Amino acid sequence: MKTYLLHAVRGLAEHPRSVSIGEIAGAATSIFEVRCHADDRSQLIGRNGRVISALRTLAQAAAQRQQRQAVLELAE
Repeated sequence: MKTYLLHAVRGLAEHPRSVSIGEIAGAATSIFEVRCHADDRSQLIGRNGRVISALRTLAQAAAQRQQRQAVLELAE
């Protein structure tokens, strides 16, 4: 699932090589922390948070296929 999210986020970023995703896996929940270039933060957030909301929806949908929960955070 981490690879899937990394591919999706890198497709949106202008500096795809600077994108990395850290994962903290719990018993039923995985927390994904996205780190990116400072210029890409506004693109990943999107207008009124629509892009990050869509990425969170994708993460949640991918996690549900494995009977898990997912939380996607954008690191500063």
